[in-house]
Amino acid sequence: MQSGALGAILAGWQRAGTFEWQPGALLDLGNLFYTGDLSAINSGERTLDRWFNTTGFERNAQRTPAAFQARVFPTRVDGSRGDGLNRIDANIQRDFLLTERLTLQLRMDALNAANRSQFEAPNRDPISTNFGRVTNNTSSTMRFLLFQARIRF
Repeated sequence: MQSGALGAILAGWQRAGTFEWQPGALLDLGNLFYTGDLSAINSGERTLDRWFNTTGFERNAQRTPAAFQARVFPTRVDGSRGDGLNRIDANIQRDFLLTERLTLQLRMDALNAANRSQFEAPNRDPISTNFGRVTNNTSSTMRFLLFQARIRF
């Protein structure tokens, strides 16, 4: 494949890639009344409509803790996290020798090549109708392709 016109086009490309993974941020929960088992909060399948188990939380606004109420519910529950970062970036490039002192470099960068969205933390206000639901994306970069051509002399 190194000879001929096809070999001149296909050979000599350099490739690179990075994979970035981070667990989601811990979910901070307010001063809430909860009457269930703490281990049940993260039970069941995680979906955008049910990020954590909302059963057992007091949802009636008239019966929620007041400002003077001493905190009894933990700030964070083990395993309760927002959506994590899972991203692949890649690039490919090649130098083409045009003359003895003139080189053309072609390069393509792909940011977030898998085009994976990252979601914001779920709603943690038990009075809200969206309690336990993810309703928005973060401002993370969607797939972005960048093409470059550079002449070096």
